Formats: sequence, structure tokens, C-alpha cells
Amino acid sequence: LAAQSKESTNKIAWIVNALNEQSEKSAVEVQKLKQSNEEQDKLVSRTREIFLDISNKTNDVRETVNKVNDLVNKILHDNDRLVESINDISAVSEEVTASAQEASALTAQNFEKADEAKGYVNELIDTSVKLEKYMS
Repeated sequence: LAAQSKESTNKIAWIVNALNEQSEKSAVEVQKLKQSNEEQDKLVSRTREIFLDISNKTNDVRETVNKVNDLVNKILHDNDRLVESINDISAVSEEVTASAQEASALTAQNFEKADEAKGYVNELIDTSVKLEKYMS
């Protein structure tokens, strides 16, 4: 009976020892998991900050694009008025007509550039809208 008790005691001691080792390993793994979770929380927070910053920058870009678009529209309107004025002045004399034709050609180039700029602005607006949709 004493030998059996000793054997049982040894088995119990071995089981307790194994449990202690497993508990220590589990504690280490839990600590690692806790550290990983803390790092992940930091990364999530940083990612959130980055996305908020991107959203703010997107809003800034959209506002700037809208301002540029307004300015381009004003330029187009002013160019329309300029063409009208040039046509009125060209009726005064042949000399003024020659100068007005040259100015008209320059204005036409400005129209092309303004239309080209408007196209770029529209592309920027489309890109901004797509980016905002992506961010949402």
C-alpha cells in the first residue's frame, strides 16, 4: 500500500508539475497575446487617424477643386465677354480689325487652355468623389 501511495504521489507530483509547466506556458502565451492586442490596438488607432487625415485632406482638395472650377468658369465667362468686345471693336476700322483678329486668335487659344483646364478640374472632382466613396 505504501508503494502504491508513493507511486500515486509521484504521479500526482508529475501531473502537478506538468500542469504548472502548462500554466506557465499559458501565462507566457497570454502575455504575448496581450502585447499583440495592445500593438494591434495602436495600429488600429493609427490607421483610424490616417483615414481621418485622408478624409480631411480629401475635403480640402474638394474645396480647392471647387474654387479652381469657379475660377475657370469665371475665366470662360470673361473670355466670352472679351470675344464680344473684340467683335464690337473690330467694326470700328480695318486697322483695329487686324489687331482684334490677332487678339481673337489668342482668346481662342485661351478658350482651349481653359477648356483643357476645366477637363482637368472635372477629372480631379471625379477622382475626389471616387476617393471619398472609397474612404466611406
